[in-house]
Amino acid sequence: MSQAKRKSNGHRSLSDAEAEAARILKRFSMSPPEISTAQMYDIEKHAQAMDRSRRLAFGVLTKSGPELLRIAKESPKEAAEMSVTLSNYLKSLSDLRSLIQTAEWRVSLALCERPDMKELLKRAESELVPMSAADEPAHAGAPS
Repeated sequence: MSQAKRKSNGHRSLSDAEAEAARILKRFSMSPPEISTAQMYDIEKHAQAMDRSRRLAFGVLTKSGPELLRIAKESPKEAAEMSVTLSNYLKSLSDLRSLIQTAEWRVSLALCERPDMKELLKRAESELVPMSAADEPAHAGAPS
């Protein structure tokens, strides 16, 4: 395949990619905040309110199939409300995940101008304590 055909198929040369990166950084250097401080506090308030839904989800996971069938039979309204609450919780988590991805992207983009970006990220990864369930103490009766 000729060089001209490769370029027409959408493949960029390194200089094109560098020019695009420079354009992205220039736009980013003039970008306003993604959200206001007031919006941040509203989002945080909503995230804290989701604690109840998270506890509901974990509580449901402690129930056996027969227990959940009994709840649905004896208290169908409550079972339906639990289902809707958990569905809404998933939507809220998805929205929150999107915001956090944007925040991570913005910080990573800001680091792109540093020649030591890779070393900084590597050091941070080695020094930060991972936030995973595997790092939490096991609870009695919890699967390992």
